[in-house]
Amino acid sequence: MHKIVIIEDEKPAIKNLKRALDKINLNHEILAEISSVESAVDWFKANEQPDLIFLDIQLSDGNSFEIFDEITVSSPVIFITAYDTYAIKAFELNSISYLLKPLSYKALEKAIQKFEDSKPSTTTSQNLSSVIKNIYQPKEYKNRFLVKKGSDFISVKVDDIAYFYSDDLTFLITHKNDKFIINNTLEQLAGDLNPQEFYRVSRKVITNIEAICKVQTHFNYKLYVELKPKTDFDILINKDKAGEFKRWLG
Repeated sequence: MHKIVIIEDEKPAIKNLKRALDKINLNHEILAEISSVESAVDWFKANEQPDLIFLDIQLSDGNSFEIFDEITVSSPVIFITAYDTYAIKAFELNSISYLLKPLSYKALEKAIQKFEDSKPSTTTSQNLSSVIKNIYQPKEYKNRFLVKKGSDFISVKVDDIAYFYSDDLTFLITHKNDKFIINNTLEQLAGDLNPQEFYRVSRKVITNIEAICKVQTHFNYKLYVELKPKTDFDILINKDKAGEFKRWLG
């Protein structure tokens, strides 16, 4: 029997997780439901390590990395997080298990199977703390781009930008359909722009969420995306990225 601790401050999320654990027929016992960093630290100081921890990153009194700063956690951890492109990439890069809200049975089954098949984790609490800190430390994104119009330089607010596209050169298109050449590559832009507001919808386009005016299902489970101002080429998102894109849209 797997002894489990749930560290989550949203009651509906706890209820959904418990229901999902029952549905996948996991032989388990929930030792504790904890809603804060302080309570988690107190519990781990007073109890033996569980077999598995489900841990929400954002808790009522802080970020969960603060738990690892206070105590040593040797149990495997499956993180629970709202959708965040940057966080997900960091988790995957560091082979850290995670679940996205709202939870799906299929994703939970996959995470549990990974837990049961894997050898005891060599990821230390210090490593986990370091990864989470790097993910959630405040990051500054560009809020303006300096572009050239004739012999003049103009500072364009990021909020005024509809999308960027690459066609040998990189172009910046505003919501008013002004077009400027910039020196940045799309790879550079992906790191400079807020991932909550901008998404790379194809190899050649990064769009502002506010520029998306239509999303339609397309042949072979692809998504057709129409932007405003309209592009002179089609934007299709393949089925492998369609789910991620829809989660980003909210």
